[in-house]
Amino acid sequence: MSTIFVTLMTIIFIGESFWEFRLFTFLTSQLPMIRSERERQQLSMALKLDRRWNWGSWILIFIIFVTPSAVYLPLVSLLCLFETLMVMRMDRLKRQYFS
Repeated sequence: MSTIFVTLMTIIFIGESFWEFRLFTFLTSQLPMIRSERERQQLSMALKLDRRWNWGSWILIFIIFVTPSAVYLPLVSLLCLFETLMVMRMDRLKRQYFS
């Protein structure tokens, strides 16, 4: 049962990663078009946080590969949760500035 759950979470993580990359490239390309300095700074901080999360997620993925099977279930859940939070934040910024 846990194998099915981990597989499902991995598929969700991969889908969210593609969505996150799509949002990141869109927001990065639109950053110079924002006129307000405060909004541009807020968006650039979100993009910087996303780059840091990308490094953190790769480290977490590596840890998941080397941990025993009893431990990787909560780690995969955490990975998917953090990825979801990042996608939600970037999607909210996209809707706020470009809708």
